[in-house]
Amino acid sequence: MRFWGVITDVRDGKQRILRVVTLEHGLTVHNAFFDRNFPKG
Repeated sequence: MRFWGVITDVRDGKQRILRVVTLEHGLTVHNAFFDRNFPKG
């Protein structure tokens, strides 16, 4: 499962899209990273 959210990056104060990938049950985080390919609109 994938979730996206807008967060403020503490390094520079800019808003970024964070993608969080969880296991199938949706509780255990598998990976989390800034999503540079998220469509901007």
